[in-house]
Amino acid sequence: MLILTVDDDLDDLTILSDAIEEVDPKMKCLLAKDGKDALALLDDLIVLPDIIFLDINMPVMNGKEFLLRKNPKLKDIPVVVYSTTLQPEEISEFFKLGANEFLPKPNRFNQLVEDLRLVLNRYDRDNSRNYFS
Repeated sequence: MLILTVDDDLDDLTILSDAIEEVDPKMKCLLAKDGKDALALLDDLIVLPDIIFLDINMPVMNGKEFLLRKNPKLKDIPVVVYSTTLQPEEISEFFKLGANEFLPKPNRFNQLVEDLRLVLNRYDRDNSRNYFS
């Protein structure tokens, strides 16, 4: 499974990547520092990610702006908003913009691993892919 994580906080990117590796070391994680960086990365990829984890609050291009771009490459990629924001109105707006799921950033690493395990199992379309050959 190929995963794109988009977050301007290097610590959050590292923690999310580590948790994904804990769920399954065969998963490959691509990192982008904001929405603009993520769109540029998507344009350069031959194999698109299976899922995108998207932070809301980022400089240059935030999560909402990223979803508003309506990039045709995004139409078949599930997007999980991954944020500390717990405002129901804001979460609802992200679903209206095309997000598939909301995952709050937990305080404990073990909780993140368990939450990711559930989310990734829901969206793993082909768990026989191997991105490490």
